[in-house]
Amino acid sequence: MTTHAWFAAFVVVNILDAALTLWALRAGGTEANPLIRALMRRVHPALALAGIKGAYIVAVAIWLGDIAP
Repeated sequence: MTTHAWFAAFVVVNILDAALTLWALRAGGTEANPLIRALMRRVHPALALAGIKGAYIVAVAIWLGDIAP
């Protein structure tokens, strides 16, 4: 698999994780990560997840750009 394919899979998994987390929150669940849970108390959960997941994706994209051949 190429670097681009791995990155695309990473992006898809993060989007699905955010969707599943929002579904679980609507069903009465809570976020397990205390830092994200604290952020969700201050802003809407969807906005918090978009910011966190977006930061992960950008960080991995930068990292892959540095190490990929």
